[in-house]
Amino acid sequence: MIETLRRMGRGVGDIAAIVTTWDYPALFATMIRTVIEEAPGSLKLLSMPVAPAIDRRRMDQMRRTPRILARQFGLSAPVPLICMPHHDNHAWFSFAASPFADDSDPVAIAVIDGTGDQGSISLYVVQHGAMHPLYCNDSVFDSIGAFYSVISSTQGGWTWLSSEAATWGLLPGAT
Repeated sequence: MIETLRRMGRGVGDIAAIVTTWDYPALFATMIRTVIEEAPGSLKLLSMPVAPAIDRRRMDQMRRTPRILARQFGLSAPVPLICMPHHDNHAWFSFAASPFADDSDPVAIAVIDGTGDQGSISLYVVQHGAMHPLYCNDSVFDSIGAFYSVISSTQGGWTWLSSEAATWGLLPGAT
């Protein structure tokens, strides 16, 4: 990263903030809400040492990340983190990399994921450069991504979060 900044004529002191790929506070709240809503069967999730989407160690690391980055980059103060909603990241990248990014017509975007910060399915519309959320299923259990994780790990022998997309791609008509 430092070399990339140098090539751009910048230095580490020019970093104003670091953007994350998850909104960790929202994700933590969703996980707690889910455990409460699905109790008592979900209470065993609290004792799992590592969950596929989030664990206590990762949450603590996010709390310490600004200080860690400041130390690694030799900065005098911690760098603020901007926690971006996970599905917003997917939606913005998909839109920006699509052939529709320059259209003036509204563009619909569907994010169908294993999980996000608040749910596993989110729908958006982009018009005139502004993205607006239309829908979120507010569920980490109603997830086609989690379904394919189970299929690929139990039937294919792969680990979670390693081959769901490949399994999904085996569907007729999947793109």
